[in-house]
Amino acid sequence: LPIRTAGLEQEIENLKKKLAACTRENINLQEQLSEAYRIKSQLADLHGIEVSKNMEAEKQLKFFQGCVAAAFAERDHSIMEAEKAKEKEDIMTQKLSNIQKRLEELTSDCLEQKKFSDTLRTDLAKQEDQNKTFKKVIVLLIVTPSTL
Repeated sequence: LPIRTAGLEQEIENLKKKLAACTRENINLQEQLSEAYRIKSQLADLHGIEVSKNMEAEKQLKFFQGCVAAAFAERDHSIMEAEKAKEKEDIMTQKLSNIQKRLEELTSDCLEQKKFSDTLRTDLAKQEDQNKTFKKVIVLLIVTPSTL
């Protein structure tokens, strides 16, 4: 019996050591688990922050895409306006050219009319001189009919 008791006491002592080792391992595992939960919580917080940043970045991206789209629309509108203005300029240039040609034609016609008018005045003056001469001749013929 004493040998058996000693064997049991030895076994109890071994089991106590195993229990202590298991308890230490359990405490270590508890600490590791606690650390894992803490890290998990930190990662969840970081993930939340990153998700928030990502959402903000998406909002900014959409805003800037809208700005770019508006800028392109404004550019396209400006290009169309510039093309319309260019077309109007071309039309006005053509009209101005036509007006200048017409003005040159009218100026030329006016000069011709002036020359013609001057010629008519000269002819009229000659005719009036001839008429005066004819009147003098007629008056002379009437006054002195017998000399013929």
